[in-house]
Amino acid sequence: MNNRQLIILLLVLTVVISCKKDETYGEETISYDITSMDITNSKWVLQEGFVYLDNLDDGSKTYYDHFSSTKTTSTLNIFEGSPLTIDNISKGNTGWEFQNDIFTLNDTSTYPYSDFNAQYGNYQIYGLENGSARPIEIVKRTENSFSCKIHEAWQSDGVTNYSYVSVLTFLEVGTSCNDCSPRVNKSYDYIGTIFNPTSSSIANDIASTKWVITRYDEGNYPYYPNDTIEFISNELYTTNKGPAKNYSLYSVSGTNNSSLTLYYSPTLGGSFSGKVNASFISDGQISNSVFTDAFDGSNEIKVWMKKL
Repeated sequence: MNNRQLIILLLVLTVVISCKKDETYGEETISYDITSMDITNSKWVLQEGFVYLDNLDDGSKTYYDHFSSTKTTSTLNIFEGSPLTIDNISKGNTGWEFQNDIFTLNDTSTYPYSDFNAQYGNYQIYGLENGSARPIEIVKRTENSFSCKIHEAWQSDGVTNYSYVSVLTFLEVGTSCNDCSPRVNKSYDYIGTIFNPTSSSIANDIASTKWVITRYDEGNYPYYPNDTIEFISNELYTTNKGPAKNYSLYSVSGTNNSSLTLYYSPTLGGSFSGKVNASFISDGQISNSVFTDAFDGSNEIKVWMKKL
């Protein structure tokens, strides 16, 4: 092998070793090397956020700001809201830290995380309050900042089906950065600032009420548990006075429905979410409403509940 061939071989090996991933996000091509994706052992504060929506019915693409000059809070679950702290974000306040396999949120809550694929910008935060996890994928990394995709979901607003994902940009505490965010994807049309789901009034309406799950059908088999659930706050419920579990209740915009999710229901055998009539609280009943697995939409059941 002559010197020229040796130089060419070394250059090729250098490229293969240092450039592990080449991905286009929006209008920007990002090259990832082995060390640039490390976000551990630093404190980060949220600076900016966008949410990209794909309309699965007509193929249109839109995106929104999470924040504006007058709106500094938002939620990653844009249609229903979320009882999970990690999903409720605040510009300039939401803080992340990854250290020694522990993810610290807002300097208070801690969860384990996995960095099995960190060299490619993939981390997973798990053990959240409802047992779920939040994978993140870094799409841009600078010396003092990173941007990541989080909360990729498939949901409906009651009329239209969407897939969507948020892109959040974090800045290392005590530093500054210009042009830190990834360029926006120009195939998406900008709409404005996303509205937070209107959750407080309806969740407050059901708080302190008691209900009996009189029946649920799984396939062709009916079950009559007659278990009593009590909504002890606008985020927590108990079953037969047992341990408190999370729930969420939100109005579905543009419809006469509300979305009710019971996380880790001992009666139903898991976390289930369903669309119910918006007047179900005043009606005092839920009748023959379809609920599905809250995380993947599988395992359809039908539920009957009666207010005490």
